[in-house]
Order: sequence, then C-alpha cells, then structure tokens
Amino acid sequence: MSKRNRHRQREAQSGSTEKDSQVAGDGADGEEGGEEETNAGDAAAEAKAGETPVEAKAEEPAAGKGGEAPAGEPLAAAMAAGGAALAVAAAPVEPPAIAPAILDPLVERLRAGRCVLVAGNGLESTAGMPTYRQLLERMLMFIGETAEVADARQVLDRRPFVTAGFIRRRLGDRFLSVLRDASVAPAEVPEPFKLLGQLPFRAVVSTGYSDILTRAFSRDGLAPPVYTLHDAADLKRDSRKRFILKVLGEPSRPETVIWTSQEIQQALSLDAYRDVVHHLFKNRSLLFLGFSAEDIELLFTRLFAGAHSEATHYAVLPRLSRLEADDLQAVFNIRALDVAELPVLIRALRDALGDFNADAPPDDDDIEGWVGVLSQEPDRADARDKLDALEKRLREGDQHERLMELHLAMIEVETLAQARGRRLREVAKILEEKVGDLGKSFTALVESFKEDPTPEVRGELERLAAATGLWTDLVTEYTQLIPTLKQETRAEHWLHVAVLYGDKVGHADYALSSVEEALKIDPILGPALEMKVKLLRNAERWKELAVALGVRAEHEASPAARFEMYLEQADLFESRLHDGPSAIKAYRAALAAEPGNPEALAALEQLYRRHSDFAPLLGVLDEKIAAVASTDAARAVELRKEAAALA
Repeated sequence: MSKRNRHRQREAQSGSTEKDSQVAGDGADGEEGGEEETNAGDAAAEAKAGETPVEAKAEEPAAGKGGEAPAGEPLAAAMAAGGAALAVAAAPVEPPAIAPAILDPLVERLRAGRCVLVAGNGLESTAGMPTYRQLLERMLMFIGETAEVADARQVLDRRPFVTAGFIRRRLGDRFLSVLRDASVAPAEVPEPFKLLGQLPFRAVVSTGYSDILTRAFSRDGLAPPVYTLHDAADLKRDSRKRFILKVLGEPSRPETVIWTSQEIQQALSLDAYRDVVHHLFKNRSLLFLGFSAEDIELLFTRLFAGAHSEATHYAVLPRLSRLEADDLQAVFNIRALDVAELPVLIRALRDALGDFNADAPPDDDDIEGWVGVLSQEPDRADARDKLDALEKRLREGDQHERLMELHLAMIEVETLAQARGRRLREVAKILEEKVGDLGKSFTALVESFKEDPTPEVRGELERLAAATGLWTDLVTEYTQLIPTLKQETRAEHWLHVAVLYGDKVGHADYALSSVEEALKIDPILGPALEMKVKLLRNAERWKELAVALGVRAEHEASPAARFEMYLEQADLFESRLHDGPSAIKAYRAALAAEPGNPEALAALEQLYRRHSDFAPLLGVLDEKIAAVASTDAARAVELRKEAAALA
C-alpha cells in the first residue's frame, strides 16, 4: 500500500470516528451535560491507523545511498527482492492475542449464564452502520439542502438533540420511514455478529434501531423475544428468558420509538421497566460493547439510576487512562478492558467457549441456569430436584451468600405466595444470623409478610423492629399493606397499627386515625371502641370522649361495665361540658343498666336540686325509697318526709 493510499484510508477512517454518543439520551436536562462525549465505542470498532513493520519493509526498496539500487546488483535480483518483500507484506497479520486476565472472567460468566450484553452504536459501526451522529447526518440528507439544514449541521456535533428535534419536525409523517432507511443493517449478518450471536448471553440490551442483533441471536430461524420500554410489564414477566431489549424502540412499531430526551426520561420512569433493569444490574455481569466511558456514565444515570450491585461489570474501552479506569471501577464497579478491536475480542470469546452448548442442562451448582429452566418450564421436576439438592449442599456447607442468592432467585419462579414468603424468611434469617445485618433482615421480613401475612411473621417483624428501632418503618409498611389483605382481616390490622402508633411510636393522633379506619370497616369492633375511648381520655378531648363512651356502652354486653361507661359519660356532660340535659340522659341510661344504683340516684338527685327541678326530683326520691324500703325502713321514712315537703 502506498503512503498516499494509506493517508486516504486514515482520512476515511477518521470520518467515521467522530465524537459520538451511543445512547440517544445525552443532554437529559434540556440538551445540557453529556453532549460532547467521545465515542470510544466507535473508535474501538475501527482498525488502528498506522504501519506495521512488515508494511514499512514492503515499501522500502533495497537501496543504497539516495534510494538507488546497490551498485552492481542485477535488475532481476532487485525485482526478485522486491517481490519477496511484497509477498511478506501480503501475508496475513495475526491479531494480538487477548490477555487471559481479560478473557477468562468473561468466559466464566458466559458459561454460567450470568453475562448480559449491552450494545451501543459503536458495535454496529463495525458492520458499516452509522453511529448516532452519522445517523442524524444521513437523515438530514432526506430533508434537502436548506439554510435550516445547514444550521442543524452546525450544531450536530455539540448538541445532537437539537438536530434530532429539527429532523423529526421537518420530516413529519416521513420520520419513521426515513429512520428505518437510514439505520438499515446489512442483508447478510457479518461474521463477527454471527459469532456474537453464538455466545450464551443471558440477555441483550441495545441502543440501536436496527435488527442486526435480533438476526444475529436467532436460533434455527426463531428470533428471541424483542421488547421495548413500552413492553415493560411483559418484560418483567419474562425477564428470566433470553431476550433483547431495544431501549430506544423498534421502528417497525411506531408507538415504541424514543427519539427525544423527554421521551427517554418518561419511558425510563416506568417502575416495571426499572425493576427488570435493576435486576439485571444486581444479579448479572454486564458487558458493554460499543460505548465510551462518558456514554456509560450517562447510561447509568438513566437506565440504572438507584440500582445497586456487588457484581463486577465489564466495558471495552481502549486507550482509557489509568485514572479514568480507576474511577469507573470505584463508582460503577465496571472494569475497563483495553481491547482495540471488538471483532478480535468476539472471536476470542467464541474460540474460548469451544463447543459449549447454551441449550445443554446447566451445571449442578448453576443457580441462575436451573432457575432459568424452571421459569420457562415450571413443571420440570429435574430442575426442582437440582435446586433442592443445591440448597441442601449450600446450607450444610455454610455457604450463606450463595444460599441467599438461591432463595432470592427462587422467589421469582415460586407461584405460591406462601412459598415466596418462606424464601424471604430464609433470607431474613441468613441476614440476621450469618451476616449480622438486622436492618436488611427486617426489610426481607417485611417483604415476606407482604407475601404471607401470618401472625408468626408479624411477631418476628416486631421483634426485629424492637431490636432496630424501626417501629415507624414497620407501621408505615403495615399501613401500605392493608389494601391487599382480605376484607375480614383489615379492621383487626388497622387496630394493630393503632396499638403500635400509640405504644411504640408515641403518635397518638395517628393511633386515633388508625382506630377510626378500623371502625369504618367494623363499627362495633369492641377493642377498637375501647381503644378510642382510651386515646380520647388521654388527649382530654372531652366532647368526643363523651360520644365515644355512649357508643361503647351501647355495644357492651355486661350491665356492670355498661353502667360504669354511662356514669362516666354523665359526669363528663355535667362537670366538663356543662350539659345538664345530656348528663341526665346518661344517668338515666346508667340506671337502666343497674336499676336503683344509689350512686347514680344520688348524682341525679344533686343535679336536679342544683337546677331546682323539683318535679323530676320527686321521681328520683321515689326511686330511692323503693330501693331502700326493704333494707332500711328508717331511711325510707326520711325520704318520704322529704318528698312530702317538696310536694
């Protein structure tokens, strides 16, 4: 190759390695932040410019001083020497071997079914497809050459979303068809993508609009299920199957296409989607291909915001500085892989896996593998047997971290709430007894109670709440859980919440509100009525207490208890509320519960005397005479004389 041709080749390559962002989402805050990120993924997809020693040798003829052939050397010999040099130059150059330190961890995770591919546009660019900015440039061509198009090109590098918005507005109804045409993949799947499709990734997350990955990962003519952010609910249901998630949508389904920053933010806010993506991040190792470090940071702030993981993730980021690599590891637990050519890595991974059969039964200790089998075939007895045996081995070997991993994985495939609750209780037990983390144990028990709200679990929860001081958290969880409980248990549950608010949290108002909720469901629930009286008495809310005592007394079966309630109510009306008529009515209710009770008659007599209400007073004296006539004749005579004087 001549120097002139090599120079032209470098120019052509540099044209396809412009700074680019793979995720159509840079500049979430009104185009700011993240729009000047370099596309290391695109650069990684290109061959390094430069000469090999062999190429240099091929271009330099055997020459003496001034570039002439050595004196006396026959022309034929010189030509033969040149031909030999060209033959050497034409020999294929072996690509550099991938270091075991890079290859081995990826192979291990692929074999275990724990690796997820996250593919950026830089990966597709190795098949001659456009990067994000190149896609915008192609789409501008469909609009035509106008002053506005020229302006859009001016800002394309700095603010691609401004250009993207302009394209969508100008193309109108043609937008989707132009997007499909501009992002079309090669008719024949390139060899590196075929090899990539043979790798046993658990799932594929793509930021591209084309179908190249769908075709690459098809098996025997059957494509894997393809989801978008609009399919969040279905994706959550099928999250253990091998799938492709196209985060920016599928152009063949217009309603799923995401193009603007606002559309991305709205789509990523879906809880069902975040649950699936966070699960992948927490329980799998992600392999990023076709991204720059800036892209990955942007991706994490969007797709994985709030997710936490102890798993190590990997990203092909050639020529990343040591400082940048250390920061990526520290912040996101992503290990940067210095691999210049993605096809070389893909080939190395495929060769290292050899005849590995992704459809073969998992290894005996492959939790994710067997759980994945069970998720797709719930009746597979051998999968259950393998997981039961593995659970036993892990428990006997005191491998509590792996045992906890197994229980958490099984929660997703257990069909019965009681079974999920049991798994969560096992997790809580490990966290408390083996890990010593009472807070996390409490959280696991809360989730167990949501699945299986039994008195036994409630007792354990309240034991942990007492040990950790998490009473407020507990009553909050209890309150949120009530709508999911059976109707016949809700009133009792509200009452229990009230007890906790009153006795453990020290919030009487919330306790009273919870009692009221219980009484809305069951207006005559005795313990709730009793607690309401107690709370109102402690709060000195006399008028409400008087009413509550009357309601409580109406539903009290014991005459003695009913008498005491009406007597207290009468005293409240008389001494606190200065409501004589209501007090008289309460005293009469007390006497109905215990006819002739001297305490009630005496109180009623005093009330009538204070108000000089003699007619009813005579009736009270007659009642007192009747009550003592058979036991105290002298007192009966005195009362008759008093009544006669009043008359």
